[in-house]
Amino acid sequence: MMSRRGGSVVELLVVLGVIAILIGLLLPAVQKTRLKALETQCQNNLRQNALGLSQFVELNRALPKVNAPSTVGGWSYDLLPFIEQTPLHDAMRIGSPVSSVSQTMQLLPAVLKCPVRAESVTPVRTAMNFSHYVLVRDPKNKHFSLFDAPLGLTVPWAASPESTYDTLISQQGPHNGGFFYARGFQDGVGFVDGSRPVR
Repeated sequence: MMSRRGGSVVELLVVLGVIAILIGLLLPAVQKTRLKALETQCQNNLRQNALGLSQFVELNRALPKVNAPSTVGGWSYDLLPFIEQTPLHDAMRIGSPVSSVSQTMQLLPAVLKCPVRAESVTPVRTAMNFSHYVLVRDPKNKHFSLFDAPLGLTVPWAASPESTYDTLISQQGPHNGGFFYARGFQDGVGFVDGSRPVR
């Protein structure tokens, strides 16, 4: 006579319980790693954009001109050739209304995107994607910093949003309420939130 060895229902439930606990422990670690990767991508894009603007300033001996609201132009438009987006730059007409830009140019270029902000803001259908970065000029207009855009900012990316430092940090940023920033002509990316302002 052959004996048959099989698992009981209790054993099966124990195994399933152990698997559920392991998955429960693993998911937060996966989520944390995913968020860290998104933040790293955001910092890399921010730094690349700051380097591109630094090259623009060195070439032109001046910061980009302030842009008229709701029109194409300003720092994000002037930056495009320095971040390998020359075809996009050449396809848009400076001073034209952002609402008149063709549909293919309304999307935010990947290098101008902060993936963390993209996930934090509910998409609103508009003619053009909102900017993920903001230019902050120093009071003498000789230096600049690029910051993450506040979560409430709804300025089209090609309209080149700008802000003052104090106005910016009084708002909620995409990174646990704070902002990454890159200063022109300096290496690295910093972090600031409203509770610990830095200059």
